[in-house]
Amino acid sequence: MAEKRFDDNPQLAALVGTEVIPAQAIDGGTDKASNPVAPGMDVKIPVLQLLLAASRVHAVAVAGSVATVDCGGGINRNHRLSLSGNATLALANLAPAGYATEGEIRIVQVAPGGYTLTLPSEFKPLGGSDTAVATAAGVVTVLSFKTLNDGMTVEYAMQESG
Repeated sequence: MAEKRFDDNPQLAALVGTEVIPAQAIDGGTDKASNPVAPGMDVKIPVLQLLLAASRVHAVAVAGSVATVDCGGGINRNHRLSLSGNATLALANLAPAGYATEGEIRIVQVAPGGYTLTLPSEFKPLGGSDTAVATAAGVVTVLSFKTLNDGMTVEYAMQESG
């Protein structure tokens, strides 16, 4: 079988990020320029916007003692949490069952440290994984998670960063 390369066929090309994908809005709202967008309206999604959405780092929202990770329907994968008090972790806006939601949370203990993060009962540790965040001030713990069933079971690995 002959190897096909992009230069061999000028109709094939790698994406450069300036391409636009035509779509229809599912929900109403506004675009980035605050223009109204009605449900069913034709929209254009730049490929670069899709590529950057998955790599953006999102702050974990803390309200009271609940730290909520917004998974953005499975698109938001990188998160950071400044732990300044004891908290319970919650995942929100997961991809529906049959689709994967995965992510990584960089957890930093704010001085004086000693804070705990309680994981939901649906979280199941992988072998050799820590089951508690490091508690010294300034220490970073990295928590990686994945669910394939809308959060019914969430496999995770957690380790203190060196």
